[in-house]
Amino acid sequence: MVVVDHGSGNLRSAERALARVGADVIVSPDVSAAETADGCVVPGVGAFSRPAWRASSRAAPM
Repeated sequence: MVVVDHGSGNLRSAERALARVGADVIVSPDVSAAETADGCVVPGVGAFSRPAWRASSRAAPM
């Protein structure tokens, strides 16, 4: 499980909650890490446009 560090949101709370239910958690600013993960969490999605823009600007070209 990847918790995407996009510069906003409560990363550690999300990481601890996932670990508490047995997930193997990685916190990473690397959006491409989510491509091979079993799941992806983007904390703080109440303001999703900003992290979405950051993610798209970091993504590798296809």
